[in-house]
Amino acid sequence: MKKRIMNLFLFLFFILFRTKEQNYQRYREERFRATSESTNQRVLWWSIAQLLVLVIAGFWQMRHLKGFFEAKKLV
Repeated sequence: MKKRIMNLFLFLFFILFRTKEQNYQRYREERFRATSESTNQRVLWWSIAQLLVLVIAGFWQMRHLKGFFEAKKLV
């Protein structure tokens, strides 16, 4: 009888341990997901900023070259 009770307590302890472990893993997954989403958002805005800089630099170069060619009377 005592062996059954000990086995039952051991089983309950094992279930409690597994439940705590699952909760911890769930918490880690939520935290990792939040970090990943934050990183993805930052990468998106960084890409948009780079695109803007490239477009602005392209327009500036075109305008500068147009002025240069007009000053040299090639256009």
